[in-house]
Amino acid sequence: ADFTADLSFQIAGITEAQAFRWQLSDGTSTVIDLRTGASGALQANLSGEWVTLQRLTDNAGFNVTPSQTVRLRVTGRNFGTPAASYDVVWSDPGSTALVHAATQVTKFASSGVPASPPAVIRFVRDVVAANSFHVDDVTLLASAAAAPTAAWTPDPAPVAAGRSQC
Repeated sequence: ADFTADLSFQIAGITEAQAFRWQLSDGTSTVIDLRTGASGALQANLSGEWVTLQRLTDNAGFNVTPSQTVRLRVTGRNFGTPAASYDVVWSDPGSTALVHAATQVTKFASSGVPASPPAVIRFVRDVVAANSFHVDDVTLLASAAAAPTAAWTPDPAPVAAGRSQC
């Protein structure tokens, strides 16, 4: 099954290890887990490890600027099958145009392939010292948005291997 989850968010600061955290769950386990980490780094939880989304050309991380809105989208395809994958797409701070993308990600927050698409959205504040965040315009649709061109990855191996996608 396919899905598209959208939202806009702002973080108040980048001085703590975490501010914004967004989880998509299939009702049993968290399948996609995104956050802003230290210095505002946009990160994905891949099999229990936080990984910064990195530009394919130079491995530079993407940092969210405090007090500026960022639009964020996750598009999942083929959930419930071994071919399950998702895209993480986002805007520059202060813009709504989705211009950055990590595509065809096949590692999930929990081990294994999700049995079904997300049915639950959570916003998590599970650390004592964390910057605050605001969220707006949250949607979860049962269809996949068009796949963007990849320029970012949560896995630096594609750069070293000369590949262009995760």
